Amino acid sequence: MANSLALGAVAQWLADNHLDHLRVLGRGNHLVVYAEEQGDKWNRVRFTHLGGRAYQLSFADHRGNWDRTPFTGSLQELLRLVATDFAWMLTDA
Repeated sequence: MANSLALGAVAQWLADNHLDHLRVLGRGNHLVVYAEEQGDKWNRVRFTHLGGRAYQLSFADHRGNWDRTPFTGSLQELLRLVATDFAWMLTDA
């Protein structure tokens, strides 16, 4: 999936799941899901395109630095994983 298509897919997934407080942007091979508060962006989740249909999942720490996880898979698989096992990363804090 091309990054521009993947960007649209993540944006649609956020909308479909009523996560209106979150946005997604593309940066190179990364799709970054973030929240914006008073003009500041707070990174939450990152999907890194590894090639083909494969992505790697990373989470932002409290400083906004990325911690890679061992989770890889299709974008849809990783979105389901985040929604079910890491839903706290998507909350409106």
